[in-house]
Amino acid sequence: MRAFVLISLFILAVLGVDVPLWLDGALQDAAATDDSYNTGGTISVNGWVVNVPKNMIVTFPASFIPWKEFVAGKASVLGYEVNVSTYLLRHGSRQSNV
Repeated sequence: MRAFVLISLFILAVLGVDVPLWLDGALQDAAATDDSYNTGGTISVNGWVVNVPKNMIVTFPASFIPWKEFVAGKASVLGYEVNVSTYLLRHGSRQSNV
């Protein structure tokens, strides 16, 4: 009985954990949802398409820019290596960092 309780608690703990996902690879495409300043959109890396939430800030070594500005200048960085880190939450929603 004690082993069953311990296993049950372990399973509940595992099911409650957010699952990290990291994508490293060539930038294939980036799109903004609309024209608003803090818009979200999508990013495509190595065939994977990830939803980008609103208010996303793209991090470069020397600057931070809104997602909309990154998408406007994407032609100059297509094919460059990018890192996308996200958490797949239990409820199916995503929290992304590009």
